[in-house]
Amino acid sequence: MPLSQCRRCGKECSFLDRFMGGGQEDYCRPCRKETHRQLQDILALFQAMTTDGYLTPGVWHDLVTISKQRQLEMELVHGRLRSSAIELFDRTIVALEQTGKISAKDEAYLQFLQSALALRSEDLAPSLARLQRLRKLIAIRQGDFEPIVVNELLDRDEQVYCRVAVSYLATEQRSRQPPQPVYGILLLANRHLYFKPETARGLMIKWRNVLQPVLVSVNGIHLRMVQSAGEGIYTLLDADAEIVQAYMLALIQQAKHHLTPIPASGKSQALFVAEAPRSQYDSLAEKAFLACWKYPDLPLVHQYPIRTAEKTYRVDFAHLATRTAIEIDGFVGHSRAEDIQKDRYRQRTIEALGWHFRRYSGLDLKQDPLAVVQDVRAYLIKQLHLKAEG
Repeated sequence: MPLSQCRRCGKECSFLDRFMGGGQEDYCRPCRKETHRQLQDILALFQAMTTDGYLTPGVWHDLVTISKQRQLEMELVHGRLRSSAIELFDRTIVALEQTGKISAKDEAYLQFLQSALALRSEDLAPSLARLQRLRKLIAIRQGDFEPIVVNELLDRDEQVYCRVAVSYLATEQRSRQPPQPVYGILLLANRHLYFKPETARGLMIKWRNVLQPVLVSVNGIHLRMVQSAGEGIYTLLDADAEIVQAYMLALIQQAKHHLTPIPASGKSQALFVAEAPRSQYDSLAEKAFLACWKYPDLPLVHQYPIRTAEKTYRVDFAHLATRTAIEIDGFVGHSRAEDIQKDRYRQRTIEALGWHFRRYSGLDLKQDPLAVVQDVRAYLIKQLHLKAEG
């Protein structure tokens, strides 16, 4: 069997060279060691030049020139750089996700990376899937989406843009028993939001009656309504919550753009004000509390409505499984005896319905928010254990 020549120095490769080639049988042992060392140098240069997460065409041109001067084949260079190149591509996608935008320049840069670094689509499958998801999110936010065909019977002239399977947990009810999830289909159309449960009667809600879709817990959306019907948490069973939320926000905006001006008087004006965008959290203390709450197994509902015989009260946060109301501001905001008396009456009224209260002041949150969060968590776990024991 004739022996081959070394592709680097031209000398004849021995049988031992070929036997110990390790994928580089066409190199003699000295050249193989030298090639490995120089490839490591190129990798170190590449990593040093891309520490900021960006590879310029000029830097890449210099690396290619150095590789050729060192008699390195680009196939070997690409192979040695592949892992770092994939990481660079992924870092670029992460940066774009953080900005929520993709410009023509960004698209050109991604094409440059894939072409110059010889990255195969199968190597980039997770990153390309995230890129495609980001493109879809951006298109939806810009109102660029097409209707789909569904089997459900809806109002005439309705066009459906999103259909997802959900479990619905109502947050507005009079029963003392913890609410039970209802499974069904959520349809987002141009004029209405539809919820079609498997057994019970469905809901049809105008977009102008939806205040805000808020992402909660694991793949859930809390819909806050002008009216109580349909308010609650919709947990998506087989869809991306952020994508569905983007559809909702876009359709809410489209519905508002088609509203006619409302007279600045009477009940209609109050309804219009209620629809206006508002802060997701009503106080800095509440926001600080939620920022520290990292327990999806203990989901909380913000501004949960509790209906009594007289009126509906909202508590800052509620844990439905244990019927625990968490009030963050406590009595800090009250300076008059009358206000304190009203708040105590409100608490006694809600407790009469079987709810438990945990109260914390804004000062508690300011001094040690983690201690407050841990106290709430310990209390909820204890209540769950007591409930399990009967």
